[in-house]
Amino acid sequence: MRNFWTEQTVNRNADRAGFSNPQEYLLAKKREFEADSGVRWSVVHGGGGYTFHPVDEGVPVPADVPEGTVSSLRTGYMLSERDFGGYVTYLAAHETTDIPLFDLMGVVRWMERQGMARRTVDRMGKGYAFKLVGRG
Repeated sequence: MRNFWTEQTVNRNADRAGFSNPQEYLLAKKREFEADSGVRWSVVHGGGGYTFHPVDEGVPVPADVPEGTVSSLRTGYMLSERDFGGYVTYLAAHETTDIPLFDLMGVVRWMERQGMARRTVDRMGKGYAFKLVGRG
């Protein structure tokens, strides 16, 4: 899934879609992503464009997670592209596992409570990425 668009692309797409300004287009796209995925999304401006991230705001932490799900997430983490700090976005991990995005976020939050993961936030203060630590 493409989640970064340059400012020129956003302006062009907003014009094509009939929006009066790019911000309205971005908000409509954000709502579309939220409806399709069932999770909240954050839009961050930077690097010459806009990045959309699924965020774990409002995702409940499950009481327990099966070991098979944790193993699948670990495998997805290892197969995903990591940034310089070792963090993987929820979207990247979701694309390499069979775990639904909403469930994956809950598993990461559970793993954080168990000392197996650490989450990080985007410029808007929303959790969007994680890395495995400790027993992970």
